Amino acid sequence: MPKTPYIAQPSTLTPYYWRCQLGGWSLYLLFYSLAAFISVSLGEETVIRVIVRSTYYLLSLLLGSHILRLWCRHQQWLTLDARGFWQRCFAASLLLGWLIALIIWPFGNVVDQLWAPPGTRNEIMEQMEDSFSFAVVLGGILNAMVLLVWSLVYWAVHIWHHNNQIQLSHQALVISQKNTELDQLRQQLNPHFLFNSLNNIRAMVHIDSDKASDMVTQLAELLRYSLQHANGLVCLKDELAIVECYLSLEKVRLADKLQLQQQLDENSLNCQLPPMLLQSLVENAVKHGISTRRNGGLLTIESCRQATGLQITLSNDGELDNPQANPQANHQPNHRGGLGVGLKNCRQRLALLYGDKASLTLEQQGAKVITHIFIPSDPQEID
Repeated sequence: MPKTPYIAQPSTLTPYYWRCQLGGWSLYLLFYSLAAFISVSLGEETVIRVIVRSTYYLLSLLLGSHILRLWCRHQQWLTLDARGFWQRCFAASLLLGWLIALIIWPFGNVVDQLWAPPGTRNEIMEQMEDSFSFAVVLGGILNAMVLLVWSLVYWAVHIWHHNNQIQLSHQALVISQKNTELDQLRQQLNPHFLFNSLNNIRAMVHIDSDKASDMVTQLAELLRYSLQHANGLVCLKDELAIVECYLSLEKVRLADKLQLQQQLDENSLNCQLPPMLLQSLVENAVKHGISTRRNGGLLTIESCRQATGLQITLSNDGELDNPQANPQANHQPNHRGGLGVGLKNCRQRLALLYGDKASLTLEQQGAKVITHIFIPSDPQEID
């Protein structure tokens, strides 16, 4: 089975939360300070007073937003629908906004005691700031608005993270399902060629024990290859080696009735394909094509490396059952044309690994059955 790209995702957003908290409130402090320094340029405030008041104000908002998050998580508001969440969040933001204003208001008096305001300060603004109703009630509402904006960002990030986790879980489920299906196909495929080979060996034991011994060795090589490459992809040259091993087994039984010709592109030998795919198709061509003919036939294997993948063409003497009467024969051949375990599993394996990017078709050309296989360069990624 090809490796699927791993997307690292944190199980919690806590590390990102603190980064966003510090970065977001620092940015807010910058804009707030820039606005406050306008008063400094007008002679209504001093630099030290602006820095102290701004820092204290932002620390209060940072603490308030963190308390809001803790309460939200404790009460599990994020599991509610949007209406339930915002009703509770609005009330909590308003309460926290007034609490922050109550904390800030006496701190302003402390600042005035430590750093006297400039004499050119606007008297109206000074009276409004000293007024409890202005500083606490109106200030609390402004603080609540800031916390509501913070809540909107927090809620949006949580929704994004939650949806992302659902998508990742779905991807893991799809991958697990595909692995299970591929394992089932391999379990069907391995006994398929194993039983055929054992039948051939059984027939040869009483005729030529030495050849039967060689066939056992070749069968062991087939089994070793099948087990070693149960997962992942293999190079075409490795698959061709096992194909030759299989054909050697069949040639003992068919002798001169089985002829092989190969036209291989050297650049294609390192291309990858699913293990036992080509072997299964060759077995299909021999069993349902060449071995059924009185005089046997020729099996031709051609390979070509293209820009987007690997093209393999198999040609064998044989016939599909009346392909003209059945327009779908080249896509859905019957049993004589090879719709057995091998060909069916090949199609399913290609579909699981490559989706609709791969293709496997059969067609009749005169007295030849032509099998076209296209394998993309890379297995599809699961979106």
